[in-house]
Amino acid sequence: MSERLFFALLPDSQAKQAITSVMNQISDAGLRLYPQTNLHQTLVFIGQFEQSQIQALITDCHAISLPPITMQFEVLEFWDKPKVLCLTAKHQSQALQKLVHSLQNVVQKHGITLEQRPYRPHITIARKAKQTTELSFTPIRFTANEFVLMRSVSTENGPVYEPIYRWPLNGRPMVN
Repeated sequence: MSERLFFALLPDSQAKQAITSVMNQISDAGLRLYPQTNLHQTLVFIGQFEQSQIQALITDCHAISLPPITMQFEVLEFWDKPKVLCLTAKHQSQALQKLVHSLQNVVQKHGITLEQRPYRPHITIARKAKQTTELSFTPIRFTANEFVLMRSVSTENGPVYEPIYRWPLNGRPMVN
């Protein structure tokens, strides 16, 4: 059986509250806001992956050692093709770029073909968007002390994202 997987950074509780505050300012009919439990910053989308190969993927990630990564999201963008609203970051730290590159290498080692577009740090906050929404908000900042392998579980109310493994940035792995 295969699962839909991706690597992510998870905002801390204070950042989640700030993101939710931004989401609460949006009043577009038909818009589907993300549940607070699903908020994340995707690092690398893997897609379908065989359950039997997950342990090898986890093992390969043990070699990644980087410092904690501080992110700041200060722009709300409408992305037309996927019809989503995202919080985006104007700048990427060198540690973030290195983490994304390291994870891309691990994923490609397992035969996964990645999208060829450049990485853009973002947090999707709503689906089924129809237009740009103008909002003023204080930039949302958080420091990620770990990166996470997430599983997407389909439900009748939309996808639910579950962490299945965590790696500390600058430390030993922690089993979820």
